[in-house]
Amino acid sequence: MKKSKTTTKRQTKAVSKTKAVSKSKNTTSDKSVRSVENGIKVIQYAIKNKTSISEAAREKGHGRNYVSDIKARIEKNYKNRSINRELYNSFKSLSKTYDKTVG
Repeated sequence: MKKSKTTTKRQTKAVSKTKAVSKSKNTTSDKSVRSVENGIKVIQYAIKNKTSISEAAREKGHGRNYVSDIKARIEKNYKNRSINRELYNSFKSLSKTYDKTVG
């Protein structure tokens, strides 16, 4: 007579554990696009409310250097194709518009 194979709770847990795989991963490109889009919103807010970009960034829940950090990275992100031309041009033209209204 053969013995039937029994499984313990520990073995059952090991077999039933599977990792959930996310379909969309948060890539650097997605982060770059999102940060540039948020930077555009901050600059628009600063122009509309006639305030500094640093103050607008803080009011929008970001750090005071948020937009300047984006400005520092935008050329690299555009060359690496992390952001598209339309987004790049929108950010650049809005920055120039802000500079004209302040200066």
